[in-house]
Amino acid sequence: MKNIVSISVAVCLAFLFSGCSWVDVTPAAQGVRIATAQEVAACKPMGSVSSKVLSKVGFVDRNEYKVAAELEDLARDQAAKMGGNVIVPDSEVENGQQSFLAYRC
Repeated sequence: MKNIVSISVAVCLAFLFSGCSWVDVTPAAQGVRIATAQEVAACKPMGSVSSKVLSKVGFVDRNEYKVAAELEDLARDQAAKMGGNVIVPDSEVENGQQSFLAYRC
């Protein structure tokens, strides 16, 4: 009986945390926008950034939109630290990871 309760609690916690966000947007990152490659054609490249977050909590997949938003927020923060004010996705989200290119426009 004790094992069933433990498993039930673990499953409930996994579902609860699967939609949570643990990434805070810094004030500097708030000034960084997401754009397309066409929109940054005249901008100065600042470098590449990559982001990684948990895509699963235990055996439960996290909400894909939350994961993507967290990856963007982390990339925006890194771009701001490099002097960039725009990021462009450079890859698809895969296993909680994504690459971006940072630009100064």
